[in-house]
Amino acid sequence: SLTDIPKSVVDDLVPYIDGNFRTIRKSSSRAIVGLSMGGAQSILIGLNHPDKFAWVASFSGAVVIWPGAMMPAKTPSPSKVPGPQIPQFNLNPEAITKNVPGLNEAINGKLRLLYLSCGLDDGLIVANKQFVDWLTEHNIHITHKEVPGYAHVWSFWRKSLVEVSPLLFR
Repeated sequence: SLTDIPKSVVDDLVPYIDGNFRTIRKSSSRAIVGLSMGGAQSILIGLNHPDKFAWVASFSGAVVIWPGAMMPAKTPSPSKVPGPQIPQFNLNPEAITKNVPGLNEAINGKLRLLYLSCGLDDGLIVANKQFVDWLTEHNIHITHKEVPGYAHVWSFWRKSLVEVSPLLFR
């Protein structure tokens, strides 16, 4: 389930990597990045565990998969760009506080980067904008990119990776 993934990353994956590879075992030396559903998971894990990850990034994050987060959009708009048609959904703001309890501006002192990107032709753009708006209203620092001409496609995620990579571990 969606709740098993964060637990497994924090309790199994991070200790495995630290135990089997030469790592610096502190949050300022760890990043978590994902795309689409993995982007939603990276945000969920990173915001709930800033003690483990100081660098958090999501490309076309499907934050609507968080429990209780998905609300149908009133006016879905079809994509004009090749790629899968992703239905548009609104983000239930109550799901943010439910899934990331206690999230407030204090996290700014723990995270070195919170980066979200989404293509303007992606069906997830509405929910991503709503999430960015919520973060901004709660004084949480964010680097946010909305890119015209891109839908939910690999070419956008490659572009996002090229853009975020030099921002990590600085």
